[in-house]
Amino acid sequence: MNGPGAKSYERHGERGIFPVGTVIVRETRLEADNEIPKTVLVMIKRAKGFNPDGGDWEFISADGIDLKIREKQTTGKCLDCHKAGKKTDFAFKSGSDPNLR
Repeated sequence: MNGPGAKSYERHGERGIFPVGTVIVRETRLEADNEIPKTVLVMIKRAKGFNPDGGDWEFISADGIDLKIREKQTTGKCLDCHKAGKKTDFAFKSGSDPNLR
């Protein structure tokens, strides 16, 4: 998580109040000890109105080796999962959602 998001998280905890410009990154790996991620998943908090149904988040997935963007979403499978976290601004700790295990 970048600076604006981290400061907000420190202030509000898991209530999930993230300012515009927050970037949250999660890496997925084929094996836990593998240094190179399989996929890099990114959430970017955009300006109000960018994605009203998704808390104004943009969801991006990129290849872990060359970081080539595979997909950008405002709806779809990313939002399908993250909308369960609407009360926490569509964000949750990795592993707190049973669908991520």
